[in-house]
Amino acid sequence: MNKHSVFEYLYRDGGNNKAFSYLLLEGGYTDALRDHIEHYLNDGLWFIAEQLDIPPLFAELWQHSNGPNDDDLPFHE
Repeated sequence: MNKHSVFEYLYRDGGNNKAFSYLLLEGGYTDALRDHIEHYLNDGLWFIAEQLDIPPLFAELWQHSNGPNDDDLPFHE
């Protein structure tokens, strides 16, 4: 039986606008996987999606504005 894990994450800009997504990962959630993910977290919560090779979400908010702005941050949670 294949086990899968769901990695949920969000992007929140400086104006508190949010975009959510998830990834379906092969394999169950393990202590080793948790440790691997925690290695990339800043302050135990924040990460830069591109460093984990996962799709960044900030561009989803640009659909509702005029593109990048001063509220944009590089971090996801």
